Amino acid sequence: MVLPFLTLYLTVDRKFSPGKAGLALTVYGIAAIIIAPLAGRVSDRLGSLVILKLSMFLSGLILFVFPFVSSLYGILAITGVWAFAAESFRPPSMALIGRLYKPDVAILPIGDFFTMGPFEAAEAIRLLGVKKVVPTHFGTFPALHGTPDQLRREAADVSGLEVLDVAPGGTVE
Repeated sequence: MVLPFLTLYLTVDRKFSPGKAGLALTVYGIAAIIIAPLAGRVSDRLGSLVILKLSMFLSGLILFVFPFVSSLYGILAITGVWAFAAESFRPPSMALIGRLYKPDVAILPIGDFFTMGPFEAAEAIRLLGVKKVVPTHFGTFPALHGTPDQLRREAADVSGLEVLDVAPGGTVE
C-alpha cells in the first residue's frame, strides 16, 4: 500500500509542509468516502472483475504520473483522482470474495479509526454474505470507538446474523 508513504513523499521529496501533506491525505479520505457506495453500484452493473481491473490499471497509471505533478493544486487533484481509482477496488472485491468463496465467518474491524467502522462493516457483511462476524480493532484505546452493539444495529437487516461479542484479547472457539 502506497498511501502511508504519501506524507513522507510530499514532505521529504517534494518539500511540502506537513499541513499541505495532511491536506492531500484529507482529500484522499473524502474522495474514498464518496466513491465506495458508487463503486458498489457500478460494480453491480458492470461486474466485479471489470471494476477490479479498471481500478488496478488506473491506480498504477496515476502513481506513474504523480511525480510529474508539481503544484499543490495539481497534487490535491491527482490525489483525489487516485482515491477514486484505488478505493473503487474495495466494494467489488468483497462482493467477489462472497460470490467465489461463500465464507461463513468474517473477521471485520469496527474501530472507525484507520479502519472500517460499524457502518462500513455492516456493508461488508452484506457484500460477503456471512452470517457470523467477529468484530476486531475496537475498545483498546479511546480513538477506536466502534462497538459490537453498533455493528448489530447497522446490520439489523441481515437475517440470522450472529455478531460475536469477544472482548479485546479474548478468544473464539
